[in-house]
Amino acid sequence: MSGDADVVIGLLFPDGLSAEVAEVVRRTLQSDAVSASTVRRILGTVDQQRWPSPFSVRLSKDDVA
Repeated sequence: MSGDADVVIGLLFPDGLSAEVAEVVRRTLQSDAVSASTVRRILGTVDQQRWPSPFSVRLSKDDVA
């Protein structure tokens, strides 16, 4: 799944990720089935690490395809 995880990371984060954050995303993708819920969680986690703020944006299952 590592190669597949790198493809997903490339699609979700075309500007790249730090090695540390990419490893967290890889572990998440390896431990959970890839679903809209998993993608939303990954996006939310990375957003909070890159741009910490008191606000959170929630996506519905229809927002992630």
